[in-house]
Amino acid sequence: MRVRRHLKLISVVSVIATLTAGLFVIKYSERMEAVAVELQRSKSIADNMTSLLLITNDAVLEHSERAAEQWWVRYDDISAGLGPISSSVADDSIAALLSGLRERHQRVGALFRAVFDNSTTLDAKLVARRRSLLVGRLLIEVEAMMEETNHLEDLMQEQRARAEFSLGWAIKGLLAVFAMALILVVVVTVRRLI
Repeated sequence: MRVRRHLKLISVVSVIATLTAGLFVIKYSERMEAVAVELQRSKSIADNMTSLLLITNDAVLEHSERAAEQWWVRYDDISAGLGPISSSVADDSIAALLSGLRERHQRVGALFRAVFDNSTTLDAKLVARRRSLLVGRLLIEVEAMMEETNHLEDLMQEQRARAEFSLGWAIKGLLAVFAMALILVVVVTVRRLI
């Protein structure tokens, strides 16, 4: 009778502990998946930023319509990537960095538009000087945006490492629960037989 009661108790405790550990595994695996998606998005933004920097240099040197069109395509790709971030991944540092990236992104677009604005009635020397200053600012802003994008990618890598660590511990906890239940059943059974 006592053995049966011990086995029932072990079964109930094992089920509760297994469900709890299983919920943690599910929670951390979902977080891991969200982090993987955001990491992929940050890598895509970084790739587009590299292309944007190269195309910016080309567009400024060539001052061609084709280069400007390519620039706007990359700019729009980055705009799409800078959308809202998953709430399970966002922390204060990532949210602040994304907010700064969005603001800088708007400034870069306005600067590029101003560099290629030909609707001025000013003196040619003044226009050339103005364009030179705007090009300098544009290149500085694009490079700063690229650095921030790389920093975002680093932060997402850190988030991924933390999510992997948490998931690993949750899985180890689940295995420990199974092992503990098995050991308790064996101990109760052996004690009864001896």
